[in-house]
Amino acid sequence: MGDMNYEIRKELDEILSAHIQEENLKFEQLFADIKELRREMTAFTEAWQQAKGVVTFVKWVVSIAGGVTAFLLFMRDHIK
Repeated sequence: MGDMNYEIRKELDEILSAHIQEENLKFEQLFADIKELRREMTAFTEAWQQAKGVVTFVKWVVSIAGGVTAFLLFMRDHIK
């Protein structure tokens, strides 16, 4: 009976060891995926910030151009 328990325990230890190795491999892959995702998110955030700056600048230029155009049209209509 003692030999049987030893064999069962040895077999369970091998199964558990294989499972732990498999889980460690999955963890390493997940960790690598997270690192890559972090790099991609950093690049995305930088692009977002640049786009936000460009949009703000374009809105500023359009508002100035609209004001100048409105002033010129007002002057053209009232100077005649």
